[in-house]
Amino acid sequence: MRAVLPYFRIHGLLANAGVCLSTDPRHVIYFCVMPDGSARISNELIAIDPEAATSISRAIFSESPRVDRVVWTHIKGDLGRAALPHLVHEVIKDWTIDLPSKVEDCRSVIGRTTYKNLRRKQRLLYRTFADAEFRIIEKDEIDAHLVHELVEMNRRRLSRKGTVSGYDSDPQREPRLVATLRECGFGGLLYADGKLIGGVLCSTVDTACFQDLVGLDQDYGRFSPGLMCSWLVMEECVRRGALSFHLLWGTDWFKQRLGAHADDLWTVTLYRSRGAQLRHWRETAAAGATKVRRAARKARYFARGHARRLAKRGLMALGWRQAEAASDVAGVSVATEAMPGPTTQALEASGDTVARLGDREDAPRSGDVD
Repeated sequence: MRAVLPYFRIHGLLANAGVCLSTDPRHVIYFCVMPDGSARISNELIAIDPEAATSISRAIFSESPRVDRVVWTHIKGDLGRAALPHLVHEVIKDWTIDLPSKVEDCRSVIGRTTYKNLRRKQRLLYRTFADAEFRIIEKDEIDAHLVHELVEMNRRRLSRKGTVSGYDSDPQREPRLVATLRECGFGGLLYADGKLIGGVLCSTVDTACFQDLVGLDQDYGRFSPGLMCSWLVMEECVRRGALSFHLLWGTDWFKQRLGAHADDLWTVTLYRSRGAQLRHWRETAAAGATKVRRAARKARYFARGHARRLAKRGLMALGWRQAEAASDVAGVSVATEAMPGPTTQALEASGDTVARLGDREDAPRSGDVD
């Protein structure tokens, strides 16, 4: 998306934009020279080897003397092996679905079980709410109010998980997304109970679709509105002739259920020289602090999940012990009730023995105390 004309126009980067053409291997790389002396590559999600990235960065350095570093964002390639001095900011996963040529083949992509569950929940939704409707909207129907409503759903969902939404850290992200979607986007919205309960907004570049925003109302979670919208939008992508559907990064469990596979995306800064890297030591320190925060956040998530699992196991074990105790008590009572008492004939037959025992002087009496 970042390497198309609407992106440069929306972000006001046309004045400083440039193009670098690599012939072997063939790459058309778009970049923008920023006021801080960096060149930011606009191509994302492209596969490029470290040698080609190094050659392109050196070409940019030679043509732009004031540029001392080139920033590559979300690249499919281990740029940590580049020959130039570099700083690896992050490595994340891009979840991508390779789309079939026919809508009917989508069920084989997501799997039979997931397809049956989604169809069952869709039928349940339509039976529960008479006004339930899934609607496809085009770019001119996407407005700021709709995007804000889905962003708020996203914020509430992440806050329940203890995560801060990326829209909070960048106030301009939401209006930029609105402008981008109105240029080259579409969406799928799920309505029920008189309101919007879920939606997916996507941007399209050539034969690739990108899921930019997912929102869902968790009060209707039993219908899986987010997963349902992604599934129905995926089918719409196939109707539009798309070859790939990028779910991007984030929660992986539902993306795996939709048949997506993960590719590593590298965000790396290549420096002109070691001296240029030393001059920007603050970037290195900030990147290190960010890695520490992410590691701490992952540790917290792991600890919380582990604690929940242990608590669940403890409750299950307690329930089992209570059930066993109850069954033991029930077994004793049942055994007591089922135990046959002495018959009249047996008592009569043992009467002389009891009498003889009662006649003994040393026989125990009820009033005796040791």
